[in-house]
Amino acid sequence: MDEVRLIDGNALEQEMREFAAQIFVGCHRTTTDSEEAVHACADMVSEAPTIDPESLPPYWRKTAEDPPTREDGNEIGSILCAGYHCNIRDGMWLENIMPWHVVRDNPGTFPLWMPLPKLPDLPVPERRCMMGND
Repeated sequence: MDEVRLIDGNALEQEMREFAAQIFVGCHRTTTDSEEAVHACADMVSEAPTIDPESLPPYWRKTAEDPPTREDGNEIGSILCAGYHCNIRDGMWLENIMPWHVVRDNPGTFPLWMPLPKLPDLPVPERRCMMGND
C-alpha cells in the first residue's frame, strides 16, 4: 500500500452508497457481517478507477512559494505565466509565455505560473524554402 494514486471519488461514492443500501436491508447484523462490510469497502477503494495525473488540467502556482524548475518548461524551457503590463491602458494582468528561469528570478513581476500543456503528436510539415530559391 505504498503507492499513492488518484481515484475517481464520484464513482467510489456511488458504489459505496449502493453497497450500503444492500447491507442495511436486514435488521440482524453480526460482527462478522461488519467485518465483511469493512473488507468490501476496502476492496471498492482498491478497485476504484485510477486517474492519470497527465489528464488533469494544469493549475496556477505561486512563483514565490513554488518557483518553476527546468523540468517544468517545455522543450525550449518555456512556461505560461501571469505578468502585469503597466504600459497598456491603465495596466492589466496578461498571460505570457516566458523562459522558466526568468519567471523564477522575478516573482514580483510574474507572481503566477503553470507548465504549458503538452502538444499532441502532429505530423511534421513539408519544409519549404522561404528565400525564393525553390
